[in-house]
Amino acid sequence: MANDMEIAGQTRLWFPHPPATRLRDLINRPSESSCDLSAGTFNVVHYRQWSSPDFPPALRDVVQWHADDRSGAALTTTYPRGTVEVTSDYWLPGDNLRLSPGDPFADSESGFRDLLVGSPDHTDPQAALRGLALLACWHSPRQAGRTTALIALDHIRGFTFYSRVTDRAGRSGIGITAADQDSRDLLILHATTGEVLAYEGAVRAPIGWQVGFYRLYLTHTHSPDRYWEPHHAINKATAAIAASPSEIQLAWARRPSCLTCHDPRHEEVNSGRSFARSATRPAPTPP
Repeated sequence: MANDMEIAGQTRLWFPHPPATRLRDLINRPSESSCDLSAGTFNVVHYRQWSSPDFPPALRDVVQWHADDRSGAALTTTYPRGTVEVTSDYWLPGDNLRLSPGDPFADSESGFRDLLVGSPDHTDPQAALRGLALLACWHSPRQAGRTTALIALDHIRGFTFYSRVTDRAGRSGIGITAADQDSRDLLILHATTGEVLAYEGAVRAPIGWQVGFYRLYLTHTHSPDRYWEPHHAINKATAAIAASPSEIQLAWARRPSCLTCHDPRHEEVNSGRSFARSATRPAPTPP
C-alpha cells in the first residue's frame, strides 16, 4: 500500500521544439471544449494530486466549486485514508480569500500575463506555468479565456515545447517546460482546446529530474450549484458544517454525474481502478 501512494517517476519527454509553433496554432485556430457549453455560476474542477513524502498527504482527490464572488465549496479525500472519509470546505460570498474576486481569464492578455508571472519584469517562464496550474485548480475558462492565457504565454520567452506528451490519465497533449539550475516545471495542454490537463514539478537530483509534485486535472466544467446548497440564509460560522456527513458522502458518490461534460475516458481514473501513464512504473491507485 505504501508503494501505491508514492509519487512516480518523471513524465517522458521527446523531441523538444524551442519555437512555440503549436502554441500559436492553438491561438490562431482555437477549438471549443464540450465543457464550454456547460452552464452555471460555479466553476467546477476535479483534480488528483500527488506530493513528495516530505509534504504529506501523499495523494489527494479534490472537487472544487468556485464563483467569481469568492463563494464556493470543496470536497477532499486523502490517501492513505484517515478517520474522516471526506473533508469539506464551504465559502459564502467573499469568504474564499485565497482568490481575488472576478474572472482573471476575462482580463486582457497583458494583464493576465502580469497576474501569472508576478515578477518585477513579468517574464519568468516558471512562474507563468505555476500560476496557470494554480488558476486551473479553481477556474474552468471557456474558449475565449483559454485563448487569453495562451496569448499571455506566447509573450513569455524561455519555454521548451513538446508536441506529444502523455499524462497519467493516458491523454496526449502539448508539453511546455521551463527550468533553471534547480527545478523544472511541466504543463500539459490539450492539443486542440488548450485546456490544462496536468502539471508536474521536479527538482534536480544526482540521477536527473526527481518529481516532487504532480497534479492531474480530470474535469473542468460549470454548475449552477455546489454539492450542497442551503434552503435558507446561513451565516459564515455554520456554513462549513451545515451539510451532514451523509449528504457529503452522497454528493461524492454521485460526483461524475454532476460533472456535465465528464469525459468517458476518465472513468477509470475517477473510480480509482487504474491509470494509463507515461512514467517509468505504474501509476498509484487509491485503495
